[in-house]
Amino acid sequence: MQLLRRLLPLTLLYASPQLLPAHARALEGSPPKVQISLFNDAEVSPEILSRGQYRVSVVLAQAGVQVEWVACRPRDRTNFSPASPDCSSFTWPEHLAVRIVRRGISIKEEVFGQSFQDKSGCGIHASIYYDNLATSKSHAELSDADMLGFAIAHEIGHLLLGPHSHSAHGVMQGNWQRAALIAASQGNLFFSKHEANLIRMRLVKGCDLLRMARR
Repeated sequence: MQLLRRLLPLTLLYASPQLLPAHARALEGSPPKVQISLFNDAEVSPEILSRGQYRVSVVLAQAGVQVEWVACRPRDRTNFSPASPDCSSFTWPEHLAVRIVRRGISIKEEVFGQSFQDKSGCGIHASIYYDNLATSKSHAELSDADMLGFAIAHEIGHLLLGPHSHSAHGVMQGNWQRAALIAASQGNLFFSKHEANLIRMRLVKGCDLLRMARR
């Protein structure tokens, strides 16, 4: 089952340091942090949205990364001014944007999310197609809230890991079969150790690391 396909007033929420694995907490005293500005254009209920954010924070915490959430107003077609600077100015990799929309133009029903990267492999925007997720019968093991969280974590993973970052196991799988869904329902679907190390390294060194890798 193909769940996730990768193509190219202000509120702050934090992942508790207690969620972080001991080795990550021990690295130079504090873990690297990523700020995620979240646009709820699909008007997902606060309960589902909060649970989804919590799931993302837990998955990234397991990778040794702290999440800072910024709640941004949905798109207003009559007023395109941002709610705050944190909802309009983004920088890879430390400040990313996720927009939850109902549907995407020319997006197949089985696609729950999409991330966007430039030629250098640096991307700051991801979209989540909530109606596709909520109407799908393919993830009966998971609530819509948890599936939303895993979908966001997957796309954030693409933004932080760069091109060709699907894997055979864990949260970065491109095709989620029943075993992956069961692991997710049990709270056991995370980034691999290699992926976690790379994410932390890129959060510290930014695009310079990608440019060096391509020389």
